[in-house]
Amino acid sequence: MRHVIVTMSRGDEHRLRDWVAYHTSLGFDEIIILLDNPIDSSLEILEEIGRESSASIVVEVLEKDGPYFDGMDSRERWAAINQWKKKHANDIAESGLPIVDPLSMRQYKNLPGVLSKLADEGPAGWVAVIDVDEYLVLPGGTTIGELTVNAKKPRLRFLNFNFDMSEWDGRSCVRNFTRRWTFEDIQAYGKGWQNRVKSLVRFDRSVPLISVHAISRGPFEVLPPQDYRLHHYKFPLQGIPISYNHDDKTISEPLNAPRKEKQ
Repeated sequence: MRHVIVTMSRGDEHRLRDWVAYHTSLGFDEIIILLDNPIDSSLEILEEIGRESSASIVVEVLEKDGPYFDGMDSRERWAAINQWKKKHANDIAESGLPIVDPLSMRQYKNLPGVLSKLADEGPAGWVAVIDVDEYLVLPGGTTIGELTVNAKKPRLRFLNFNFDMSEWDGRSCVRNFTRRWTFEDIQAYGKGWQNRVKSLVRFDRSVPLISVHAISRGPFEVLPPQDYRLHHYKFPLQGIPISYNHDDKTISEPLNAPRKEKQ
């Protein structure tokens, strides 16, 4: 049974080694990375990781496609994104997809082809679409294979917990930042955040792609967040008024098998 991660990445050279090492330690045996018009040394780093890793590291370099808003501060970027959305409002509406910016448009353009190839293999494995700033968390010692072999549904969902990254220097290991949201605070805030997930889906159920969060429509199971969850080390400041009230050192360095931690 294969277990695959698919992602798009740009400007993540300082995150890649730890992110790949961590997820291969969980039992993922293939990572497919689409480099989105790369601007750093990510390709060279991934080639080096591929020579050292027990997992298969598959890299595809994408050409420039649309605006990227490099070098803008958060205020300028939001203004540029809003202008872009107005300009492309008809295309977004016709797509029926949750496109919110040029990056997500590129995701929905490029990811379906990758997922379709996996879907053609039938129920031969499971795939997750997660970003390089996201880490799946399992109970201590559990592998991804042990999770899927007992799965009762073809779609498993990990609830999202954002972390306080305000002091990140852009280079240090993100797993050393341990202040995150609690589920109670997410529920109290609402506005859809209480249902925000990333998914692990059986190959044959992974298309058509409806969102990078659910992946596809159909029966699913939301995993209990005290055991299974998504750690989201997003940067820069996230602008979401939920406090970071829980200290979660479950997967902080050194790299160990994730241990079970009660919420």
